Amino acid sequence: MKMVWLIIIFAISVSASSVNFPSWDQYLGNPGRTGYSNCRGPDSPEIFWKINLSGYPGTPFIIGDKILVLYKDDPFIFTESKIVLIDLLTGTILNEAVADVKNLTGVFPAGDVILGTSRGGWLYRINFRTGEVLFDLKIPDHSPLSCDPHCFPIILPDKVIFPTNPAVCLSREDYSVVWDLKSSLGSMYPENAETYTLAASSKYVHIIMWGESGRTLLTVDSDTGRLIWQNDSLNPKEIAVDGSIFTGGSDKLYAMNPETGVLSWTFESGPIHSNIVIGHESIFFTGNDRIYAVNKISGELQWQSQVEKGIDSSLSTTYLIGVKNAIICSNTRNLTAFSMVDGTELWNVHFQDHIDRLWNKPCPAVSENILVIVGEEPHTPLISYTSDPQLFEQQGDAFLSQDFPDKAAESYRKASELYERSGDHQKAQEMHEKITQLELSSEFIVPSKTQSLIFPILCILGFVIVSTFLYVFVIQKRSKN
Repeated sequence: MKMVWLIIIFAISVSASSVNFPSWDQYLGNPGRTGYSNCRGPDSPEIFWKINLSGYPGTPFIIGDKILVLYKDDPFIFTESKIVLIDLLTGTILNEAVADVKNLTGVFPAGDVILGTSRGGWLYRINFRTGEVLFDLKIPDHSPLSCDPHCFPIILPDKVIFPTNPAVCLSREDYSVVWDLKSSLGSMYPENAETYTLAASSKYVHIIMWGESGRTLLTVDSDTGRLIWQNDSLNPKEIAVDGSIFTGGSDKLYAMNPETGVLSWTFESGPIHSNIVIGHESIFFTGNDRIYAVNKISGELQWQSQVEKGIDSSLSTTYLIGVKNAIICSNTRNLTAFSMVDGTELWNVHFQDHIDRLWNKPCPAVSENILVIVGEEPHTPLISYTSDPQLFEQQGDAFLSQDFPDKAAESYRKASELYERSGDHQKAQEMHEKITQLELSSEFIVPSKTQSLIFPILCILGFVIVSTFLYVFVIQKRSKN
C-alpha cells in the first residue's frame, strides 16, 4: 500500500481548506511598497518547474503552498482572462478557472479572499477555495494606460486603497467606502489629474497625481483621507515608505519625513527606472545601466554596479526584490542577483535578446527558497527557480505519491546533484538509492500497452494449443483404426 505524502513548502501538512494567507507586505512587487522580505531566495537558481499557460500570465502571487496568477489571451487587447491556481511544489495546474468572472483586469490576494477588478470599475470578492463570487461592488474606473505598471492597490490590515480616479479607500470589514480622495480634498483636489501610484503605512497614504503640469505628491490621513501635506516641486515617479522614512524619485532620489514632508537629503542619480526598495540599512534602485545602494539615513552612496538593462529603459520597468542579503533585479531580458553588502553580482539568468510584445515583464514573486517569474517570449511560460535540494527531494516525494515515478526520479537526480555540490554526500547517496529502487521496481512493472495485449495473446495461444492437441488426438486415433 502506497503512502500518500501531503507536502508543502513550510513542511506543514495542511489541507486546501486551511491555507494560511500571507499579509500584503509579503507580496513583493507592488511599487508602492518597499519590496523587501526576510524570506530566502535561491543562491544559484536551477529550474524547479516550467509550465506554459494558454495566454499571457500577469504578476504571480504565492499564497501558502499555491500560486495564483491571472492570464489573458492578449497582453494589450482586452480579451478573455482567467484566474489559475498552481501547486507551488510541482507546478501542477490545480484549477484553470478559479472563478467564473470574465474580463478581469487584475487579481490581488487580501486575507482569505481574492479581490478582482474589471473594466468599468467593478470589484469582485472571490472565495479562494470554492471560486464563488461573494459580491460585486462599483468603484471609480481607472484608465489602464495611466497606471501601468502601477495598478496595484495598497492592502492594509483594516482597509484597502485603490489607485483609481479618484483614489478610494474601502473598509475590509464590509467593503464600504471609507473615503474617496476627491470628496475628502474638495476644492484642493488637483484639476484634471490622474492617480499614478500609491504608497502607504498604517497612518498615512502617499499618492502621486499626474496632470498637465507634472506630478504632484499628496500625503493624506489613511483613516479620513484628509490632506496632511503636499509637494508640487519634486515631480516624483517612484515612491516607497518604511516606518519613519519616505523616499521617492524621478531624476534623483530623495528622502523625507513622512509626517511633515520635510526633505532629509537628496542623491543625484539621474533617471530612476525601477521601483524603490528600502532595506534595513540601504535604499536600492536602478538608473539607466546601474543599480545603486544609498544609505537611508545619510543619503550617501554605498555602492553601484553595472546591470544589463532590458529594452529601452524609458519604455519598460525594472523590478527589484530584496531577499535576505541579496537584491534581485528583473527586467525583460535578465534576472540578476546582487549582494546587498557590496553589489557583487551573485548570478544571472538571461532570458532573451529580442522583445516581441511584452515590454513590461510582470514582477516576480518569492517565498522561502522559491522564485517564480514569467519567462521568455513568445510562449511566456511561468518558471520556478530554486537552489534548495530539499525542495527537489520533496518534489520527488510528491510526484511519487501521484504515481509519476519518472518525474520523481528526475527530481531525486537534481536533489542528489545539489546535495553533492553542497558537500552533503550522505543525502546525495540517499537520493541515488531512491532512484535505484525506482529503476528496479520499474523493471517488474509491465507497461500498460503490454498489459492490454496480454489477454488476447493468451487467448490466441490457448486456441493454438487446444487446436494442436485436438489435431494430434484425431490423427493418432485414425492411425490406430
